[in-house]
Amino acid sequence: MEDKNIMHDELHFAEESADCSSGECPEWKLLIVDDEEEIHRVTRMAMQNFSFEGRGIQFISAYSGGEAKSIMQENPDTAVVLLDVVMESDDAGLDVVRHVRETLGNHFVRIILRTGRPGLAPERKVISEYDINDYREKTELTIQKLTTSIISALRSYKELYVIDNNRKEHVIRFHTVFHSSAMAMSIISPEGYILKVNPRYSVLTGYAEDEMRNLTIFDMTYPDDRLSTVKIYEDLLTGNAVYSEFEKRYLKKSGEEFWGHVTLSCVRDAQAKLLYFVSQMKDISRRKVDEAALKKANLELAAFAHTVAHDLRNPLTPIIVYSDIIKKSYNLQLDESGIRMLDMINSQAQKVSSMIDDLLLLAEKGQIASPTLPVESNCVAAEIMEELNQNIKEVGAEIIVHKLPAVRIPHNILSQLLGNLIGNAVKYSGKDGSPIEVIGERDGDRVRFIVSDHGVGIPVEERENIFKLYYRGTDHQHVHGSGVGLATVQKIAVMYGGNVRHEETPGGGCTFVVELSDKMSDKP
Repeated sequence: MEDKNIMHDELHFAEESADCSSGECPEWKLLIVDDEEEIHRVTRMAMQNFSFEGRGIQFISAYSGGEAKSIMQENPDTAVVLLDVVMESDDAGLDVVRHVRETLGNHFVRIILRTGRPGLAPERKVISEYDINDYREKTELTIQKLTTSIISALRSYKELYVIDNNRKEHVIRFHTVFHSSAMAMSIISPEGYILKVNPRYSVLTGYAEDEMRNLTIFDMTYPDDRLSTVKIYEDLLTGNAVYSEFEKRYLKKSGEEFWGHVTLSCVRDAQAKLLYFVSQMKDISRRKVDEAALKKANLELAAFAHTVAHDLRNPLTPIIVYSDIIKKSYNLQLDESGIRMLDMINSQAQKVSSMIDDLLLLAEKGQIASPTLPVESNCVAAEIMEELNQNIKEVGAEIIVHKLPAVRIPHNILSQLLGNLIGNAVKYSGKDGSPIEVIGERDGDRVRFIVSDHGVGIPVEERENIFKLYYRGTDHQHVHGSGVGLATVQKIAVMYGGNVRHEETPGGGCTFVVELSDKMSDKP
C-alpha cells in the first residue's frame, strides 16, 4: 500500500449541466441518419406536428455514418437518433453506435435502429451486442409506431438527464462542503495515496496540496499508530466495516505530532468496487493535553485522598476503642444519658470511618457502587433526626417525615443529601415551632425528595448564589455553618443524573426539591 511509484490522477469534480427549468426549453433534437433522402422527407412529414411536454422537434439530417459522427460531436444534446444500418457500408450504422457510446461517451442519446435489410443486422444480435434502445424494420414503422417509439425514447432521455443533473448537483454540494468545511477533509485512493485535500487539511499539516500527491496517509501517521491505521483501512477494504471512527496521531511537515479525531468512510460504485476513501479529521490536540492534565490531577487527588484518609483514621480508631472501653468498664457509674452520649460518639466515629472508605473508593474508581439492597430513606431520615435532636429541641421545630421511597443510593450519600437538607431547614426555620416537612415520591426511575420549612426564606437577590460553595446569606451570618451543605446537595444530585432547585414555601419559607435518577432493577 506504500508503493510510491504508482501514480494517481487528481480527483476532479464535475460542473453543473445547463437546465431549462426556469425558462423556455428548446426543441428536442432528433437526428435522422439515412442515405435515402425519401426517408428524411417522410419522417419530417410524419412528425411535423409532434410535441412532447410542450416541446416540438428540431430535425437534423445526416446521410452517412461519417456525417452522423461529426454531427453528434457538435450536438451532444441530441435526444434521439433514428439510425439506418446499411449506408456507405453494411455496418455503417453500427459503427456510429460504437463511436457515440465509446468514443464520445454519450450514453444519454436514445438510439432507434431502423433497417430495411434486417438480415445484415439481426435484431437479437444487435440488441445483445450494441447499446441501442429500440430496433425497427422500416416496413413496420407506421406513423403511430414511429410516434410511440419517439415518445418512449424522449421520456427515457429526460429521465436520464434528470438523474444525471441531480448527481451533478450532489457533486457540487459535496465540492462546496469539501472546500469550505472547518474539518480537515481528504480523499484517499484504495492504495492509501492522498488524492485531494481541503484548505483546512493543509493548514493543520503544514503541507500544500501539491506536496501531498506522492504521500500516503501512512507517511503522515505517527509511527506508533501506523499498524492500527493499516488495520482500520484493511477492515474497510474487505467490507468488514462501512465506516470507522477513531483517534490517531499525525505528523506535520515540521515533524511535530498532533492528535486527530477521524471519521473514515468508503465510496463505492454500483458494483461495490471501492473508488476512494473520504476522511474527515478534527484536531483534538488541546483536548488530549487537557485529558493528560486531568489524569495527572486525578492521580494526585487519589494520592491526596489516601493521605487524608490515613490522617483522619488515626484519631478515629482510639475514639471508637475508648468509647467502647468506657461503656463496658464504667457502665454502672454512667446514667442513661451518659451511655446514650457514648453510643452517639461511637456511632458518629463509625460513620466518619465509613465516609472515609467511600472517599477512597471514589478517588480510586471515580464512583461508589450501588448497594445490593435498596436503602430505606425513612430509616436514614430517622438517624438524621436523632443526630439533630438537640438542635431540633433548641428551635422547637416539628419535623414531619412522610413515607419516603427506598433507593439504590449508598447509605452515606443519602445521609449527606437528606442530612444537609433537613439540617439546613432546622437552622433557618426560626424559633416559632413551625413545621418542617420531608416528602418523597417516585415516578419510574426518577425519585424526588422535597424538604420545606416556614422560616424567613431567602432574599430574591441571593437565590442564584445559594448553591455556591462556601456561600452564606448576608442575613444569616450569626447562624453556625460552613456554606458547604447546599453545594454538597447539588453535587450529589448531579452525580445521580438529577438537579436541585429552590422554591418559595406557600405562606413563606424555603422549599428545596431534589430530583435523582434511580433505576430499581433486580441487580445492584
